[in-house]
Amino acid sequence: MAGNHFGSKPQFSRQDASYGHVLLGDGKMGFEWADFNKSGFFIKDEVRHLKSFTDKSGNRYVLAAVNNGTPRVFTYEKQ
Repeated sequence: MAGNHFGSKPQFSRQDASYGHVLLGDGKMGFEWADFNKSGFFIKDEVRHLKSFTDKSGNRYVLAAVNNGTPRVFTYEKQ
């Protein structure tokens, strides 16, 4: 998960306390939050979209589209 929203009215200030989150699923609708240090997933900017994809070798990635910024790619690591 990722987010932040910088387009709020000035009297409400920016909503920018999120640095992204990773929830690890157990396949039974149970999830465990992974610490930033463990997951390596840390985005301080305004994220507009996340998309997971797999390359031809079977490696899995997450692409983060950052508003007014460079897209970022994160790698899934098997546990």
